[in-house]
Amino acid sequence: MGEIGLVAALTLFFFPAAPQTLAADVTYFTQDGVTYRDTRHIIQRPVVTTHHEQRQQTIYRQKLRTAGPICGTRTGRTPRK
Repeated sequence: MGEIGLVAALTLFFFPAAPQTLAADVTYFTQDGVTYRDTRHIIQRPVVTTHHEQRQQTIYRQKLRTAGPICGTRTGRTPRK
C-alpha cells in the first residue's frame, strides 16, 4: 500500500462517510478570471430531544417491627413515603 493508499485508509477510518446524503447543490461562479465550482451537500442527522414527565409511583418495601423487649418480630409490607 502506497503513501496515498495509507492516507486514504486513515482518512476513511477517522472520518467515515456520511450515511445519508440527500442532495447536492452545485453552482459555478467566476472570480478574477478563475471559474470555481461550489458544491453543497445536505446531510440528514437525527435530532434528539429530552422531555420530562411527572409520574406517580407506589413502592412497597418490607419493614421490620418488634413487639416489645422479647424478640417477637413481624414483617409486613408498607408503602414507602
